[in-house]
Amino acid sequence: MGEVPETIKKLIMQAAESQTRFQEQESIKQKLTPDITKEKIYFLRALQEVEPNFDINHADKRILNSIVAWVWKDSSINSLGLDYNKGLFFYGSLGRGKTMTLRALRTYLVGLQNRCHRIRKQDYRLGTYWMSASELANKYAADGQTALTIYYEPDCCLFIDE
Repeated sequence: MGEVPETIKKLIMQAAESQTRFQEQESIKQKLTPDITKEKIYFLRALQEVEPNFDINHADKRILNSIVAWVWKDSSINSLGLDYNKGLFFYGSLGRGKTMTLRALRTYLVGLQNRCHRIRKQDYRLGTYWMSASELANKYAADGQTALTIYYEPDCCLFIDE
């Protein structure tokens, strides 16, 4: 039993290369994992950029933290139990901050894209589109279902304001 056959040597080399690639991917993944505390601060800054006079109370923080959790699919601050596989639907009476919160979320996501170039877009919701409900209806009326396929992507955030 002297020499190791060439096919076994190749298998050993392939296994070693595979292990190295796996370790590199895990290292990259760890680098790309967000610091949720910092992300909450960035989101609050985006909110204040959109509306400097907005007064954030305790109930608002629960909602805003859950929105950040929804973006990052992080259960540690998702106190509302938002489903990461579904979109967000804001409703309420006039002047409650729905549009402002959506604008802040969009500002936050655009800023995130600018400061985190290495984050894989498909892992998070980083594609942002903003349009009114009538614009969306007009697109559908003009071109049918195919006009809307861009908004079906899993990383897409389509912001529809009435």
